[in-house]
Amino acid sequence: MSRPTISLVLIAKNEAHNVPVLFQSIEGCFDHIVFVDTGSSDETVNKASEWANKIGTPISIHHFEWVKDFSKARNFSLDQVKTDYAMWMDLDDSLGNKEQFKLWRDTAMEFADYWVAKYHYALDPQGKPIVQFIRERVFKMSTNPRFKYFIHEGVTPSPGVRASIITTWWIDHRRTQAEMQQDRGRNLDILESHKSELDGRLWFYYGKELYENGKIEDALKALLEAGSRMDIEPHDRILTMQYAVYCCMNLAEKM
Repeated sequence: MSRPTISLVLIAKNEAHNVPVLFQSIEGCFDHIVFVDTGSSDETVNKASEWANKIGTPISIHHFEWVKDFSKARNFSLDQVKTDYAMWMDLDDSLGNKEQFKLWRDTAMEFADYWVAKYHYALDPQGKPIVQFIRERVFKMSTNPRFKYFIHEGVTPSPGVRASIITTWWIDHRRTQAEMQQDRGRNLDILESHKSELDGRLWFYYGKELYENGKIEDALKALLEAGSRMDIEPHDRILTMQYAVYCCMNLAEKM
């Protein structure tokens, strides 16, 4: 094989219903799938093995004890990778334009160590993106990529890492409103269990999760704490002010 090899890394829990769409979207795209289950009680693992066989992609199944820390689970998945590159997705994602992905993989992937791609975070009923941004997606494993933050995790490129953006393929997020509501409760529980570890960024996310769970007064307190921190990035400070205004507007309506 003349091109570098690439694995898809996945972490999952009780998402058997999401397996078919994701796996069909990646058919022929990866040399290996690293699948990490964090405690499923449904058919998630069996479905993943079944669909990997259907699309003809080798898969390795691993189990990770959930410790309310997404970065640890994702870093465990990266530790299992044996290929030159790795790409991460979630089970409720799907790959957009897989033929262009294959072309990029075969002709351009090797020219960068860290690839950012479009993320269609919210879709309308017709499947068109209504909220989109970019996210880090593909890493050269020799650069030792590591996820940071126990929630809303991400990988920051190290100095000297060659970073680039790809626009010919993208990731669609297929989360339903019911699943997003379930996530809010889970996220709030994780943040509260790590409350002593919050930096400015995560104080913002704590306030945001409180707001979205209807705990407006507590949300405002958390957001004010985030806004007072010196370690918060400018874009997160702006979002902090935005959500603090939302809180004030909600509280004013109740007066």
